[in-house]
Amino acid sequence: METSFRIREALSYGWGLTKRHFWYLVPVFILYLGISFVSSFFTDYFFLRQNQVTLYFVSQILLSIVNTIIVIGVITVFLAIMENKKLPLSTLFTSSQHIFWRYLGTTILYSLIVIVGMILSVIPGIYLALKYMFSAILVVDKGSSIG
Repeated sequence: METSFRIREALSYGWGLTKRHFWYLVPVFILYLGISFVSSFFTDYFFLRQNQVTLYFVSQILLSIVNTIIVIGVITVFLAIMENKKLPLSTLFTSSQHIFWRYLGTTILYSLIVIVGMILSVIPGIYLALKYMFSAILVVDKGSSIG
């Protein structure tokens, strides 16, 4: 049994889901963008402008952790929408508890693989980036490990 992928059907399906869940997705985007913007502005304005480089780097690490938690939540919300479920907005902050380290390890490993591929030559880097680009989503969806 061979399955085929049709771009027009995929885009139509995705657009239909977006239209159907538009008012549910608006607060998700506002929360994600708001937290990212406010936290980035805060650290840049208060730490970098006052030449507190150490506090800036510490805050960037903390922001990366918070961003990772929220991205896991956003992916979880999108996967639920694909199954026609609506999760509470608190999912953005609570869904990462059991997969945070697996997700972080997967994204770090993915980045290293792509960097090595780019160092070898551009073509292997692009190939590896495309081959493994959904690995982090797979970790969120299935709870898979990278091993």
